[in-house]
Amino acid sequence: AINHALVSNTFEAETAAFIRVVAKKLRSPLDTEVSERQLMIQNVNSCIALPDFIEKEDIQQFLDAMNDHPLLVQLLSTVLDTGHLNVLIGSEINDDRLKASSFVAVPIVLDGVPVACLGVLGPRRMDYINIIQRLSTPKMLAELIQV
Repeated sequence: AINHALVSNTFEAETAAFIRVVAKKLRSPLDTEVSERQLMIQNVNSCIALPDFIEKEDIQQFLDAMNDHPLLVQLLSTVLDTGHLNVLIGSEINDDRLKASSFVAVPIVLDGVPVACLGVLGPRRMDYINIIQRLSTPKMLAELIQV
């Protein structure tokens, strides 16, 4: 998720333009009610292929939640608004469809200002340390810009 108004009001024009280019590479349009926040979803098939998702009901609930863009934007917005790492496990996500899942997200911060965030929604059994390390590397952002 990215807050374009915050970027424009916080950074010099050249830096803000760069951030907008990065955001353009990362975004896919959402419903009009989620105006300035953008969301990109990848690798859902890889996730539901994990052994944690063998029950049809678990897969359906996970897919239903992944299609609930306002829910995903809310989860990511918390990270963007606070500027801090967020780890939610099972019921901490506050959505019954995701009771068997976990959410890990980190902000992308430029000049001390959170401008975007990266998150992983997957099974509760995920390797949290590895996910946090991967999300926190400059290489990850560079890979996403290539998308």
